[in-house]
Amino acid sequence: MKKMKNRIVLAASLMTLAAAIGAAIESVQNFERIVRAISFKGIGDDTKGSERRFRILFALCVRAELSFKAIVELTGYSAGAISQDLARLEEKGLIRASRHFLPTGTRRTTYSITEKGKKNLKEYLDQIAMCIEFFEKEGG
Repeated sequence: MKKMKNRIVLAASLMTLAAAIGAAIESVQNFERIVRAISFKGIGDDTKGSERRFRILFALCVRAELSFKAIVELTGYSAGAISQDLARLEEKGLIRASRHFLPTGTRRTTYSITEKGKKNLKEYLDQIAMCIEFFEKEGG
């Protein structure tokens, strides 16, 4: 009788452990799905340079319009990298470049975020929020 009781307790413990392992595996699979779902495409095709493009879009969201020099100073990246990112963001319709001449004759380009840029930035931030929510839920 005692052996039977021990086997039942052991079986119950194994079932509890199996359920915990199953939940952990499901949690990892959910996390992997979330991570794969985060798309950098909305802010510029790939992960390379995505932090720079995020900073550019965010800066333009906070300030209505910025010059090239101001964007370089605010983001802290090289002028060459920012120039490439601005071209890519403009090509995708996420920002708008306005070129005009100052009274001194110097050409000045300022940049502003488009509605599409705001939408894509919001979607990207929502995806990040989803990851944070997952970690908080999972106790991470």
